[in-house]
Amino acid sequence: MRGLIVQKKEQETRQKEYKNALHKAYSAKQTEVRKEFERISNEIQVKFKNKMTRLRKEMDEKRKIECRKIEDKKNISISDLKAKHEKKYSDIKEYYTAITKTNLDLIRTLRGDLKQEKQKDTAANKERLV
Repeated sequence: MRGLIVQKKEQETRQKEYKNALHKAYSAKQTEVRKEFERISNEIQVKFKNKMTRLRKEMDEKRKIECRKIEDKKNISISDLKAKHEKKYSDIKEYYTAITKTNLDLIRTLRGDLKQEKQKDTAANKERLV
């Protein structure tokens, strides 16, 4: 009986050792798998971080190009408007300059007529007195 109890104890001890060895092997395998997944995860993160950085640069370039196009279009429109307004301003200036010149000529003519009338009136007054 004693031999059987000793044999049973030895079997239980071996069973525990085997169980501990299996648990240790399972834990090592689990740690190895976890490390592999972490490595893959880090690679994916780095890959997509680089992709995101590249994509942001591309989109920023496109945005800058669009801004330049809009800015150029705006500047062209502004210069066209300035040219049109300058032309209209010069036309208006010429129109009013012509009117002013005509009025000044008319004023000179009327002054000349007034001087002649005054001279005639003075001459007529002298004739009456004489």
